[in-house]
Amino acid sequence: MKHPLSIRTFLNAALVEGVVALIWLLLIPGEGGLSASRLMLLAALLLPMGAVAFLSWKANSNPQWSQKTTEKVEAILIQDGTRLGWITIILAIIIVGGIYFLSFTLLSTDQFIRGYLIRLTPLVFWGLAVCGQLFALIAIWQFEVWRNFLLHNRTAFFYSLLALFIATVTFKVSDFNIERWNKLADAAYGVILHTPHWRAYANRLLGPYTILALSQLGVSFETAMHIFNFLMISVQIMIIYSVVLRFSNLAYKTAIRYVIFFSFILLCMQDYYSYPWDYIDTAIFILFVWGIFRGKATIYFVVLFLVELLNREIAILISFYLILDSFSISLNKTSPKITLNSSQKNKLTLGMILSIGGILYTKLLRDTLFIKSSLLGVGDDITHKLFGNHFQFTLNIKELFVNNFSSLNFITSLYIFGLIIFYLISISKSNPQHIKALIMLVITCLAILAFGLINETRMLMITIPFLIFLIFDLDIQASRPAQN
Repeated sequence: MKHPLSIRTFLNAALVEGVVALIWLLLIPGEGGLSASRLMLLAALLLPMGAVAFLSWKANSNPQWSQKTTEKVEAILIQDGTRLGWITIILAIIIVGGIYFLSFTLLSTDQFIRGYLIRLTPLVFWGLAVCGQLFALIAIWQFEVWRNFLLHNRTAFFYSLLALFIATVTFKVSDFNIERWNKLADAAYGVILHTPHWRAYANRLLGPYTILALSQLGVSFETAMHIFNFLMISVQIMIIYSVVLRFSNLAYKTAIRYVIFFSFILLCMQDYYSYPWDYIDTAIFILFVWGIFRGKATIYFVVLFLVELLNREIAILISFYLILDSFSISLNKTSPKITLNSSQKNKLTLGMILSIGGILYTKLLRDTLFIKSSLLGVGDDITHKLFGNHFQFTLNIKELFVNNFSSLNFITSLYIFGLIIFYLISISKSNPQHIKALIMLVITCLAILAFGLINETRMLMITIPFLIFLIFDLDIQASRPAQN
């Protein structure tokens, strides 16, 4: 098969780009002649250029060799789907990294950094150009494959884009509702400086450090926080979309309906401020609650626990679920029956170890990392030195049952009561995962009552998956008789 773009074209272009890189390297001002470092760079450039020049000459002088080589390279690059995936990812990483290096070096105002790195730019340019060509070569060779894929998967492609569009709209509305972005950025950056608002925030590292990594792309920390929020909302929505799509026999409209439902509730819970760890909490709890309903393996929850522990101490709820899941629970007409499953003793032990380890890890991290609060009047937060968390149970009970019903906050109370009542009347008493989901929902609400502020609705975002997946599980069960 004759290709519109052969290996000969690729090699000729690479040779021309190599010559440009060579001239660029020679034109960079030096300190009187060719230094040892300049000679090393020339050698690093000339050696691969020589190989490219030889292959380019052979491809131009022998068209048959060029055609056979093209077919061999194509077979190596694109016939193995797994290999193609890894090659594409590696090329994308190299291209993004190369562009960042060039922009950082050429736009840097630091003369020392610029002088140190500028000599590497010709080599980086050439490597970036060759990788970009290879990426384009794969795309051109795969054009028919991608074209056929899109033609046969237009529905999947359309609804996936629609889900991302909903994620974008959700982010923009959320972004508009949040006040004082600069204060939120300061709060997150305070974790990095070991001067968070409160001692309880000192161990919440995953979000702030992820934002710090994003800021290394050349944007401010506040801008990076906007990017982070968009990415996390997109992750949450795409998880909901993927899970519903998979377990509804590719019912795309159903998946979009649940995405819209989730987005609506998420925006209703949106407070005028939300911390980075709140967004990660929600994503983790989507996976956590889905794991409860599907009866996922222990390793699934252990991984979620370890990731969430880097984010926030609420990971203890995940380890507590392992303890709960080691028991068999059934409801009969007289009383509930709870028995330890003899085959799950290892899960019980693991859950206890992770719970105790999580508490000790959180305590150690707070005592080690917390220096002082960046808020005036808080200082070393000595009031919460023992555990770190604020204990708000008495205040929250009063708000939940009394004060909320004399203000608009009554909606918060109605949501919590309504969610628990909905579980009580809707779950299948014969389904142990439904019962365990109910228990974990009650424990989650009690944890929020104990250590959060119930009217800070951002705290309730982790309860949304309990509502979404119970409704979805009931939908699945209702559809089964119709399928038989």
